[in-house]
Amino acid sequence: MICRKCAGAFRSARDKADNRLEPAFEQGETLQRIGFAHADCWFKWFDLAVFGGVKP
Repeated sequence: MICRKCAGAFRSARDKADNRLEPAFEQGETLQRIGFAHADCWFKWFDLAVFGGVKP
């Protein structure tokens, strides 16, 4: 039930046009390209992801 409510909220968000979804691996590649090391995705669930890296 909660998952359906969350999914509905994401689909009907007002900033949907600005909130472009990209695959997590592309986000990691972008982080590496701008200088982050150890870029990775640690958690993924539907449209949500937790990813990051270390800025040396």
